[in-house]
Amino acid sequence: MDVVSQADEIDELFKAIVRLGGLHLLMSYMGAVGKIMGGSGLEDMWYEINRLSKHIKWKKQYAVLHAANTKRDYSPNVSSEDTEKKSFSPECSQGHLGPRHFRQKE
Repeated sequence: MDVVSQADEIDELFKAIVRLGGLHLLMSYMGAVGKIMGGSGLEDMWYEINRLSKHIKWKKQYAVLHAANTKRDYSPNVSSEDTEKKSFSPECSQGHLGPRHFRQKE
């Protein structure tokens, strides 16, 4: 801005045209709209949209992780003698069986 303000004093800059790039023009426009629309709730709306989009993105990531975890093979955690039993519930209630059980030495 100092160069432009001194343009009257310097003959080389007499025909110089200061141009804003596309991004700067857009930011200037958005700043003007923000100034005009101040207090209208526009800022609150942007915060709400951003919060909602983050929540949706988080839910999608959770669904992908859940799908990846359900495809995991848990078969090494259950022995062949456990799978031959008709019901696991009596031993589960005693804490001897589960998806990742460890038998304690007695």
